[in-house]
Amino acid sequence: MNQKKFIGATLLVLTVALTGMAGYAVLKKETAPAPAPSPLSDGLPEWVKKIISEKESSPVENPPALIVRCESAETFVYYFPAPCCDQLSTLYNAAGDIICSPDGGITGKGDGRCPDFDRSKLNCKSVWQDMRTTKQIFSSQETCERTTDKDCTYTMCDYAPPGKTIEEVCGPGPSKGWTPIQ
Repeated sequence: MNQKKFIGATLLVLTVALTGMAGYAVLKKETAPAPAPSPLSDGLPEWVKKIISEKESSPVENPPALIVRCESAETFVYYFPAPCCDQLSTLYNAAGDIICSPDGGITGKGDGRCPDFDRSKLNCKSVWQDMRTTKQIFSSQETCERTTDKDCTYTMCDYAPPGKTIEEVCGPGPSKGWTPIQ
């Protein structure tokens, strides 16, 4: 590859990576008490329940943690989307062993060990989502600062990678507005 093509490709990768990260904000806030276990979590393997318990006793991720169960070749696999940006998602088999990272990372294509995993082609459903919230979003900077007595910044989450929804990536509720700086 000649030097001009290499530089062009490098700039393209950096532009895509930075554009994807621009829609995210790292928000830290005291977490609300964990809600009662979701009825959807009933009937899940013990290892999944343990992960749910760990996530509910940890600070809220942004976007909120989500667990998706998919039917695959007469068994279930469990998909845990990455918490943010260029982190890898994780796909587990029914026994709790890691199969691969189907998406995420700097390329958005995961670790390459399961390129054919496509949630849209499988019978997948969300079996648990952390319903705690990390953000308060206000329509104006003035309202945000007056209400929270903190400096505020504009936050926008408007990008969802293929196969994901804005709600999965950004969490429930509004995805743009003024938020307090912690």
